Amino acid sequence: MTRLATTILFINIFFVLAHNMIPSKILYVEGFFLLIYSIMMVNGFVFLSINGGAYNVSPNKYHLINLCITNILVVGSLIYNLIKLRKSVDKQNLYQLKLYRWSNFMLILILSIILISVYNLLSYSIHNRILFGDTRIMHIAIFLNLLLFCLFRPKFIDEFDLSFSKSILSPVRSDVNMTDFEFVFYANFYYLKQDANIEDFSLKLNHQKSTMKEFLNTHVGDNFNNLVNKNRIRYFRSLLDEKKHESFTIEALSEMSGFNNRQSMYNAFKKYVGCTPSAYINGMHQ
Repeated sequence: MTRLATTILFINIFFVLAHNMIPSKILYVEGFFLLIYSIMMVNGFVFLSINGGAYNVSPNKYHLINLCITNILVVGSLIYNLIKLRKSVDKQNLYQLKLYRWSNFMLILILSIILISVYNLLSYSIHNRILFGDTRIMHIAIFLNLLLFCLFRPKFIDEFDLSFSKSILSPVRSDVNMTDFEFVFYANFYYLKQDANIEDFSLKLNHQKSTMKEFLNTHVGDNFNNLVNKNRIRYFRSLLDEKKHESFTIEALSEMSGFNNRQSMYNAFKKYVGCTPSAYINGMHQ
């Protein structure tokens, strides 16, 4: 069971790193597998291990099923989370890069163990009893890396309350600090990022999305999208007031202001200013 618990722990760590949460459906799947393996072990199932170049028990169809289904699910979830993590990594942030490199290393380590397991099963099936790799050494390597991760874990794991969608857990959260909010959102011009979103912004402040929504409604009086667009338009207007439109196209100024396309900028401009950018420019010259 220690091996299974460690595997689940690794999967959950990767979900936390990539999504800052462990989806409830993942918890349900893990609970299902724990139940199945518990029943199997009560009925005599033993995980394969290699000691002194030989298996502890003769491999059977259940070991093959375990190798195929479990490892495919494990590797699939790790790769999925790594792809998600890679998309969110800021390459200018050395901390995030170290985290991503550690995740890649752990995936390679786990893939190596799986490949060794497949090789050993094939060797055994063709009556070649020379088995490669001692299971104890492989497990020590896994536990050592897990220990190192716990000792040098990302700071946000200490400060960030993990969220579980539809979970029975109800973490207690501290309020969002207004100074931190203003520093990230205004001083660092977060609203000018074209991929600005409340999930990423909440992560930067080490808070849950739900906590950030509540903070914005209570202390700012607006939702995240409106706040972003409102400030983008304010910035866009400042560019027009500085006559930047005489040197740049409206599309270029729109991109500078964080909009993905001209139409979204036009819609937001009409909403918050009450006219089109062209009308606004014409009014400046009157």
